[in-house]
Amino acid sequence: MRSLIFGVIVLLLFCTSAEARDANYYQKITHKLGRGCENLFGCTIEMFRSAEKAHDRYGKPSSFIGAFHGIGKVIVRALNGVYDIVTFPVGIPHFDTVLMDPEFVTDNFNSKRYSAPSY
Repeated sequence: MRSLIFGVIVLLLFCTSAEARDANYYQKITHKLGRGCENLFGCTIEMFRSAEKAHDRYGKPSSFIGAFHGIGKVIVRALNGVYDIVTFPVGIPHFDTVLMDPEFVTDNFNSKRYSAPSY
């Protein structure tokens, strides 16, 4: 068991040392870690956003179905967050690869409901 743990640590060190030659390496890993944390801890927002989108498109009865659709998105976004957190020091997939659209759960909050009041 110790040799397995040691092997994984050595593998991670070799992978990160090859990527560390890039000047923007630390910016990329912190961006990926931040994306993973936001997607993991903010994934429940997807359920409410899906219900809201369904309500805006089809009316009140469909917001219930939109909430169930959002539960699936919550699971996928949480798994994506865990994946980003686990693989942030290693460039697998490449740091610029986004697995979900939108990249962050809080993207596209520029609708009338979410905008700050103008004075």
